Amino acid sequence: MEILHNLENKITERGVGDPEAAYKMAEAYTVLGDKVAALRMLRRSVESGFFCYPYITEDPQLSAIRNEPAFARILEVARQRHEAFKSNFF
Repeated sequence: MEILHNLENKITERGVGDPEAAYKMAEAYTVLGDKVAALRMLRRSVESGFFCYPYITEDPQLSAIRNEPAFARILEVARQRHEAFKSNFF
């Protein structure tokens, strides 16, 4: 867990904005049982541009946070962004 926290701190300090990497960290935090950090990184991921709503809703690695109220709010933002993006192409 300490390795993830150190990595997150480095990402924040350096201003790295890879939304998919933030998503993978959310998955790792979830699996390790740190729901607060998992939700924080999931929010960062969605806000930074990884908003693949269908993937997020089905990702088994996020099952431990799926019932959290914050997850529902983040998922709604992902859904809205996903739908807006999709409407640009279809």
